[in-house]
Amino acid sequence: LPLYNLWRYSASVIPMGSIHMSNSAPFQIRHWSSGKFIHPHGGNAGHDTSLVTWDGCADRTMFYLQFCEGPWGYLVSNANPTYCVHPSGGRVDAGNDTGLLFHEGRHPGAYFTINETSRTIMHISGRSWHPHGGDAQPGSGNGIVLWDGYRFHPVHTRTGSP
Repeated sequence: LPLYNLWRYSASVIPMGSIHMSNSAPFQIRHWSSGKFIHPHGGNAGHDTSLVTWDGCADRTMFYLQFCEGPWGYLVSNANPTYCVHPSGGRVDAGNDTGLLFHEGRHPGAYFTINETSRTIMHISGRSWHPHGGDAQPGSGNGIVLWDGYRFHPVHTRTGSP
């Protein structure tokens, strides 16, 4: 999925044991061709809550990237930072059509990176975010999945509150 409201690095550094992780500024994720934002299904991030497309944006649709290894890190719910985005099953080799959801665990199976050039989000498996079914105009409530490849669409970026 191409990004709409991307990121800017913040100066905050969070000690996590002996590892120091930095966080991006909060941002929103928007599906480019439909204009829909990525939301937690039902409105609030929680254990095994799926990510879906939805009209409009709100504070609960904000994410931040918690960098762990170079450009790789966790996409964390800004409203409920206990939860980060995972592929269903949490595997590093998640396959095509694997749904994305919120989960508490922090491990390499939950690593994502943001490509600023293509404005896409890629999982550690090499697969990118897509609306389920690949529709350019998904309806509200359409799930988000991993899939090989992406379509490039130039977009504008913006951070901060909706």
